[in-house]
Parts: sequence; C-alpha cells; structure tokens
Amino acid sequence: MAAFIIFGAGKIGRRIVETLRIIGMHPLAVIDNDHNLWGNELYNVPIASPDSISKLKYDYILIAIKNNDEIRNQLRDLNVSDDKIICVSSVLQLLESNFIRILNNTNSNSNCICREKTSEKVLFDMSNGMAMGGVESWSVNSSLLLNKRGKKCFLIVNGDKPAEMSDCGISKIEYNNQENFCDYINNILLIFVSEKPCALVCNFVSYFLWAAVLAKMAFPSEIDLIVTQHSDDMTYYNGYGKYMDCIDSYLYVSNRIGSLLEKNNANCKYKKVIWEIESAGKRCRSCADADEELRVGYAGRITKTAKRCDLLLAIIRRTKERSEKIHFYIAGDGDYSAEMIHEIRRYNLNESVDMIGAIPHDKIMNFWEDKDVYISCSEYEGHSISQCEAMAAGAVPVVTNVSGVEDDIIDGADGFVVDIGDVDMLVDSLLKLQCDRAMLENMGNCARKTIEEKYSREAAVKFWEEVL
Repeated sequence: MAAFIIFGAGKIGRRIVETLRIIGMHPLAVIDNDHNLWGNELYNVPIASPDSISKLKYDYILIAIKNNDEIRNQLRDLNVSDDKIICVSSVLQLLESNFIRILNNTNSNSNCICREKTSEKVLFDMSNGMAMGGVESWSVNSSLLLNKRGKKCFLIVNGDKPAEMSDCGISKIEYNNQENFCDYINNILLIFVSEKPCALVCNFVSYFLWAAVLAKMAFPSEIDLIVTQHSDDMTYYNGYGKYMDCIDSYLYVSNRIGSLLEKNNANCKYKKVIWEIESAGKRCRSCADADEELRVGYAGRITKTAKRCDLLLAIIRRTKERSEKIHFYIAGDGDYSAEMIHEIRRYNLNESVDMIGAIPHDKIMNFWEDKDVYISCSEYEGHSISQCEAMAAGAVPVVTNVSGVEDDIIDGADGFVVDIGDVDMLVDSLLKLQCDRAMLENMGNCARKTIEEKYSREAAVKFWEEVL
C-alpha cells in the first residue's frame, strides 16, 4: 500500500481519517498550519507542521480542506510535485478521486473487480427500513430463498425507518440516524468490514451504496458489489453510473430499464432480476353475476409521490358515481394515509372503501386471494412486485403504463393498460370488468398463468446462482 499524508486537521480531515482507519488505511501524519495543534494526535496519528513533510517518506499528500488552492501552492513551495497531491473536500470525494484505489496500487482506469463469485454472506440494503414496499419484499424473499440454498443473508436496516415487516425471519443488522453524512457512511462501512468477505446488494442510491463503493475499493477481492435498479427514475441511472468500474453485477427489474441501460452503455454486467411469486392456490375463476360486488385491491405505499394514491381516491369517487357494485380494499401505509382516510370520510366513501393498513409480509397472498382486480395509478415504477402477486392470485391488473407493465401484461388480454394520469380510462376499465364477468374470469386466469410461467422458484434460484 502506498504511504500518504493528510493535510488538514479540521472537520474534513478528522472525518476522512476516521473513514480511512475503518478500512485499515492510516496516514503517516496529519499536517496543519495551526501551530497550536502540533504535537497532538488525531486518532493516534501525529499532527505536525508543514516543515515536517520533507522528513517523511510518502507517496501522496491528501489535501482535506475545502479551499485547497492555497494549500496546493504552499506544498509546491515545499517542493511537493503536483503528481503527489490529491484534493478531497469530503468523504464522498474519496470515491470520486479514486484515492483509495491509488493507495491500493489499483489502476483507476481499469475495473477493480477481482474476486470470484463465491460469497457465502449476502447483505441486502434496507435503507428505507422494513417498510411494506416492493424493494423490501424482494429483499426479504430473496434472502429467504438464498438461506435455503446455504447462504447467510442479512438485512442492513435503517432502524429509524418503518418496521412493518420486522418479523420476516431474516437476520437484521441495524444502524440509526446520524448527525452528519460521514457518520452514516462510517457506521455502515463498519458493518461491511466486520462481515467481509460478502456480497453487498444495493437497492438505493444512498449511504449504503457509498459505503459499499468504499468497501469495494478497499477490499476488491473480498467484496462482491451488486446494484439493483428498482425504478426508471434517473436518480438510479446517474447514481449507479458513477461507479460502473466498481460494480460486479448491475441488476435491473424490467425490460424498459434494461433497454435504456444497454442503449447508453452495453455491458455484460447487466442482468434482469427474476423473482419467485407464491401461487395463491391456482384457483380458476367461475363466471359470477354482474350484480355481485367487484372487489378491487391495492397493496403498497400510500403516497402521492410515485404511487399517486391521490388519483386512486379520484377513481373511487368516480366509480361510486357510476356504480354501487365496486368496492376498494387498500392495504399499506405511508405519508398520504391520514389525508386519504380524511378525504374518504369527507366524501362519504366509507361504504366503498376498506382501509386495511399494513399487512404482514407472509399474509400478502391471503389479501389477494379474493380480489378480482389489481389497481395501480403509479406515475413511475421499476417493476411492481405487488402487480405480480395480485396476478398470481388471478386478479386482473388495471394499471398505468409504467416500467414493468409490459413485462407481464398484454393490454386487453390479461389486463388493461392506460396512459399515466388517465383516471377516466382507469374507471372505464373497472366498469367494463364489473359488467362483463366472463371477461373478468378469462383475463384473471390468463393473468395467473402469465405469472406462474415466468416467476417460478426454479427460475429465481437459477438467477441467483448466476449472480453470486
């Protein structure tokens, strides 16, 4: 490993020293212009004067100060060549500067992957806590599957976030809210270092990702870095794209996302996620009288952002105006829940809606078993697991045309797909199914068959065997 010095004993310098020591990298000294600090220590590293630099045998000097031009000129005056100076004004810039790989003598222009895929431990990113969401369900289900195949999975959980699926049967390691960005990264990085060798499965562009990249740079032969793009939001494309040379496997959840990734950067790291969807008894529907109530279900986060549950409320209002034979069952929780309940009461919709709240992870198929229709008004998705679970139970999907829809649904054959935000067409589709129960029966059976053919346990096992 290359020898290095850090210039700056202030807040930035202290945080960078702390991060580097977690991954076993210790500077020869910390240099600072404040003579009051000389002779002291920072995490057992001596703080010295700039004149001490000439007495040290170093390969690089890391300037850990925001306004570094003045310090760079000072180092030049001390006969330090520019090729030995690296400027980093934050812990995040440690990633972007390639400083860690430089110290490890790893060529920053080449891929830093050099481990065989034999990870026995797999750590899943649960940055949003144990919420009842598609990402969280996929992580839990994948962990259960992998544990049965001899792996040892852990959920790395933000303990200050929702915990609706806390009793899922998977080992958890929690971290909590911190005062600053650096402490978040360091707490998660400590987990990775203590559990290596392991595979890290990133689900979000968040502290977990940044800590994982640091770990990969520091321990390239002991860390398998896997990122999963669960949404077609540009945050994922941009956030993951910065670290392509550190990523071992780049997973994506829909054909739409895969096509865009391949178009922008064809890469053999890309692989489409295959998951297992539990069958709900493989029931076939019988044609019922149109006077019977149509049971419409929604299971997911109750939010305006992305899920657009405010539009779901509009759909409930409009269907009630045209039919008393459609009933909605809303499962989940979120920042729009209280307002949605208030609006349901305000518009006297109580008899048309059941707000069920969060459902335990192992009970979700019980929820779908008696539902006729799955409804979604999302404005963007990755690939809705809730959609797959509902279809597996024989519920007909009535959804907006977001990512993941084309993977499972043929419009008019096993569901209805409408433009994003088109409330009128969503309502019309529900009314069509309410009136034509033969269509409901046929489409429901087609939906169930679609999922059974695509999302078997065998397919999911094969997927993970190829990734890990």
